[in-house]
Amino acid sequence: MNESPRPFGIFGDAYTNVNEPLAMASKYWHLLHLSYAETDAKFATADAQEMYPTFFRIVPGDQNLNNARGRFISRFHWKKVGTLKQSDDPKYALVS
Repeated sequence: MNESPRPFGIFGDAYTNVNEPLAMASKYWHLLHLSYAETDAKFATADAQEMYPTFFRIVPGDQNLNNARGRFISRFHWKKVGTLKQSDDPKYALVS
């Protein structure tokens, strides 16, 4: 990080456990940190700008998506809704 030319920014990961420590450290080197898939609400709190000043995500947060889903359901007057969820956790796999 101390050599020239210095990097301008980095592309972060999709997972919070990778992005959070990286976002906390990148501010000390004034590195722009972009995440293509981070949606955790901790990056949108009131103190997030102070804790992660150089972190930016390029997708909406989960709360924004939930608001859109709710409006969609209300708009069509649906009474019952089902959801599907994907988990990459091996303990939920059918075959390992």
